[in-house]
Amino acid sequence: MKSLSLTDRRIVRTRQIITNAYLELLKEKKNEDIIIKDITERANVNRSTFYSHYKDKYDLLDKITTETLTALTQEMNGLPLDIRQHNESATDVVDPYFVVFFNHIAKHETFYRIMFFIDPSGNFSDTMLAEIRSIFYIRVAGISKEKKLSVPLSILLDYLCSSLYGVSKRWLEQNLTYSSNHMALQMTRLSNLGVYGAMGLQEADGLT
Repeated sequence: MKSLSLTDRRIVRTRQIITNAYLELLKEKKNEDIIIKDITERANVNRSTFYSHYKDKYDLLDKITTETLTALTQEMNGLPLDIRQHNESATDVVDPYFVVFFNHIAKHETFYRIMFFIDPSGNFSDTMLAEIRSIFYIRVAGISKEKKLSVPLSILLDYLCSSLYGVSKRWLEQNLTYSSNHMALQMTRLSNLGVYGAMGLQEADGLT
């Protein structure tokens, strides 16, 4: 059992080295210009080691993407559905979903920079949006069992996912100017107040 654990750790370490090498290369070259030799030389592993883990560079990219987004889902699973159920005035109680989300983006900054701004797969935005949608569908479905939705579910999910995707992309574009906790707090406030409330229109125009 101990030997298997050591083997597993070696596998994880080798894959991480290959992943890091590939991501670094993607910052320097177009994906179509990268060959396996580039990856193995950068990672300091031989070709047989690479092929024992991946079929080709496309399989490598697919696995990196799947593993990273799966990690996001796993990190967000099990979080409390409604942060306001124990706190009636939760405007500044940071939503743990947003905390985990922005911490995850910051932790995997290199990956997300490449996928947001280079997108070697050509369809990352669709993949990312689908993952976020799945996560929040579970949350909304869990809450709406007892509460009626004010807008159609599909529109609510589209709005939430697109805004979260866009804000996180812009955050990276601005080199993570704000902390992940600050970003989570702003998204919590927007979610609690709504767009009109955040603009200060509710009190001024009697929209409450």
